Amino acid sequence: MQSFRFLSLWLVSLAVFFGCGKKGPTGPSYEDLIQAGWDAFAQKDYQTASQKFSDAKNLDTKRIAAYEGLGWSLFMLDDLNQASIEFAAGASEAEATADLYAGWAFVLNALKLYSLSNVRADQALELAPDWQFQYGLPLAARDLRVLKAENYFLIGEFQKALDEVRTINPGFNADINTNEGLAALAQEIENLRTSQ
Repeated sequence: MQSFRFLSLWLVSLAVFFGCGKKGPTGPSYEDLIQAGWDAFAQKDYQTASQKFSDAKNLDTKRIAAYEGLGWSLFMLDDLNQASIEFAAGASEAEATADLYAGWAFVLNALKLYSLSNVRADQALELAPDWQFQYGLPLAARDLRVLKAENYFLIGEFQKALDEVRTINPGFNADINTNEGLAALAQEIENLRTSQ
């Protein structure tokens, strides 16, 4: 009789233990995955970051944070087309952030879609004129302006390129009607790109 009670108590305990386990959370929350993704990104572990953001997107396809993080991660993994797709999907799901538009601008520049890159850079700067990326890359509004200058130069809109350069270095001047002036402008854009 004593053995029967012990066995019954043991079976009830097992049932409670396994029953409670099934009712609890089955994995990390959306917010946990987003945080883990950005933590990995800041450590330059872009593959892990990409996976965490993908997992978050699978949990909730209507929230922008996963698309934003996934776009940046894919950009750093040099998967430019998919990064652009993720940024576009994020922008269509919710009100896009400056981080999303900024990342998209850099991706479009790398894809040689210079005019569209400038559209996205303008959208980022409109949302956050003093934009600064918070997740391990030293990028800020200044970098978006340099990107715009480069884009304008590459599509032959030299006056707009010069105007963008002057927002960063007001003392710079070049005669864009001469080859020497264009060379000086190109060199100044390169100087701004490589200096912080």
